[in-house]
Amino acid sequence: MSTTEPTQRPLRLFLSYAHEDKRFCQKLETHLAGLKAKGAISPWYDGEIRAGAQWSEEIKHNLETSEIILLLISPDFIASEYCYGYEMKRALERHAEQEARVIPVLIRDVDDWENQPFAKLQVVPSGAKPVDNWDNKNKAWVDVARNIRLACEEMIKARQASQAHGAKSAEESRGADEGDRGAAPVAMAADRGASAEQPGRATGAGAPPEDFYPVGVWDIKSERPVKIAMHLTFYPEGGFQGGRIIGGRGTGEPLTGSWSYNPSNRMLQLIRTLDNNTQQFMLGITIQAPRDNGFQGVGTDGHAYFITGDEARPS
Repeated sequence: MSTTEPTQRPLRLFLSYAHEDKRFCQKLETHLAGLKAKGAISPWYDGEIRAGAQWSEEIKHNLETSEIILLLISPDFIASEYCYGYEMKRALERHAEQEARVIPVLIRDVDDWENQPFAKLQVVPSGAKPVDNWDNKNKAWVDVARNIRLACEEMIKARQASQAHGAKSAEESRGADEGDRGAAPVAMAADRGASAEQPGRATGAGAPPEDFYPVGVWDIKSERPVKIAMHLTFYPEGGFQGGRIIGGRGTGEPLTGSWSYNPSNRMLQLIRTLDNNTQQFMLGITIQAPRDNGFQGVGTDGHAYFITGDEARPS
């Protein structure tokens, strides 16, 4: 099977460009059509914003959730306060935190670009020759698309390895847990009896996955290729609040919304509330097995997740 075939869903791809370079953005999207047709990527740029939508919220959401961010570098991009001052800055922060991969695409000559913040990354096309300077511009775009395809293949391979590792770890933990249950059924029953406040639901660390109940304070983290970390408080009435963890330095982007948990399929679903009060599906995690002082599972995005709880929990 080709590594550009997705395991569960396509990689989200964000195109950051100055409006003066819209023709370049559209041409690049055309050359990425093959990856899109295979289901390997889901590209987005601000031309996708629907009429009546709040453009700043749409851009922010897609910038924050994309796994690949393309910066279409030109003099107009550098001169744009929004492209350079916000989109590029946030993209490089997410790249540094391993939450996304940033690929600068040189489309027009820019003086002294080698000293720009993005210059530490591998730029395309090959040889750092801007697309507009190629005699055969189609070859330039083919070169850009090939480099993006190779990056996608690398990320998809890493995702497959993460899934395999998560499944193996879950199976090993499940087997160990079943052995523990068989060895001490009386102790298990006694422990459950001590949790009479929530019959059949355990909120503390080490609870079996079928008894998982998310009320409390949790850190939710994923493994590579895309590092995601959230610190959330889940309330009994079905709401949550918290934020993304940025480099272990506390919370970054605020997150609020609602949660639901289905014990029959062990699916925890998070629905995010955006600034305009619209609801948006954020993530689903199938809880698989206990791990350390929490649980592990697989997300709807195909990544392995680890959920660890704090000692102090709201009543």
